[in-house]
Amino acid sequence: MKNRIFAGCLVGGALGDALGYSLLKDSPSLVVSDVTQLALFTTEGLIWGDLRVKRFNKVSYASSCFFSYQRWLTTQGCQLADEAYSWVLDDSRLEVRSPLLEENKLRAVRSTSPLFTEVLGGIKNQDYGTKESPINDRKEDDVLAFGPPVGLYFMDSPSMAFRVASEIAAMIYGNPTAYLSVGLFAAIISLVASGSSILEAVPHALSILGGYHGSREVYDTVILALEKGKKKNTLEYADHHSTAATTLARGIYDVLLYEENYEEAIILAIQGKRKNQIGYICGCLLGLKLGLDEIPKDAVESIDCIDIILKMSDKLGISYENKLYIT
Repeated sequence: MKNRIFAGCLVGGALGDALGYSLLKDSPSLVVSDVTQLALFTTEGLIWGDLRVKRFNKVSYASSCFFSYQRWLTTQGCQLADEAYSWVLDDSRLEVRSPLLEENKLRAVRSTSPLFTEVLGGIKNQDYGTKESPINDRKEDDVLAFGPPVGLYFMDSPSMAFRVASEIAAMIYGNPTAYLSVGLFAAIISLVASGSSILEAVPHALSILGGYHGSREVYDTVILALEKGKKKNTLEYADHHSTAATTLARGIYDVLLYEENYEEAIILAIQGKRKNQIGYICGCLLGLKLGLDEIPKDAVESIDCIDIILKMSDKLGISYENKLYIT
């Protein structure tokens, strides 16, 4: 049952990403961007973190995801940020043997943000950012991809989903608008996965957001989208100034306009400049809410890496069922 829920979310997000990215690149094929790639490597990091707690009785999901993202870097024609990280490419030294590096389709260079790759590729000596010690003041939306896998894994605890997702995002982008938007997205996913409607989940997640320092920009941006979406009013949106908060807000707004129709919501989502990012947000939320069977089957089967997406959603579901660490 959980595997179907997880698959609905991750497949729905991948299809929204692929439709947006293919339109962005004028491609006739449904190919995913780095958004879906990073969601898969986040999934790997969570599973890895779960296995580490079982082996060592301690865990840092952020560090596990950081090393998973270093593995992703090598699929994009980049070097590891530090030679000291070379062990992450040696399966014999890992707690988990991931199928991601074996999937040739994930080695396609699909970056939509050179900035993200540049920041990740410059973090040496595990000196990544934290909320307390940020490494920059970036608040772009690239890190939103991290939210859904974390929300699914912590579907029993939206506050834990928020905390872990925001910690993962803070490693890369240091402005609270970036990492708190990721936490908010994860908490919304957690709540919807456990049975809340999207209209119930967003205010609940916003109440969790309110307990974090620096949350005002995210709160104001998302609450406006929520109110506009509930009333089906027009939401003015500046494509040229996208932040993690505005992109997440736009995705929530588009979902609320067509919350019972996956196809109509995605068609709306992929009209703007941030086509694949907003398509991913809408796809994750509606794939989760409506279920895998409500996502157009022909389109799903056309996604270039659908097999590995389904495999990783199954693995995340199994890890969720057997995890030890939740507070």
